[in-house]
Amino acid sequence: MRNRSVRLIACGALVSAGSLAVALPGGMASAKVVKASCTAETGNGTTETLSGCTDSADTGGGGTATSVQVTGTTSVSGTETIHWTSGKTTVITFTGALKGGKADKCTPPAGHANVYEVKSKGTVTGGTASALQGGKFSATVCAYNGSGLLVVNFPGKPIKL
Repeated sequence: MRNRSVRLIACGALVSAGSLAVALPGGMASAKVVKASCTAETGNGTTETLSGCTDSADTGGGGTATSVQVTGTTSVSGTETIHWTSGKTTVITFTGALKGGKADKCTPPAGHANVYEVKSKGTVTGGTASALQGGKFSATVCAYNGSGLLVVNFPGKPIKL
């Protein structure tokens, strides 16, 4: 069993589920949570770059995510802040399961070894990209160790907001 302290950002599938109450002119009382997704994530476990993101009004097409995390041998939890190219931010609170051994379906690139497959879920809890607030978060990322920690989204699994 691997006993490593792994700092991971699990920017993943943020799926909106419901509506957000906001004060709008004209007596409107609520707005639908906007959905967004990013096709790629890569980084070192503390800072990741997101690209291929939809909802360009909020994301600007990409951004940089940083996290503060608590890590154990089987789980990870924390808060992540995404600084979008648009100049807006998104704050996510998440928890995740670290899958190792046969449960880890990640395939490491040349020169790297699998550390964990990480499945995370959470909620968009804040930030200035207010249209994304209230959405649900889920992600699958792969963590590899080579000349340093490498974190990428699971192949074919975009990050959704």
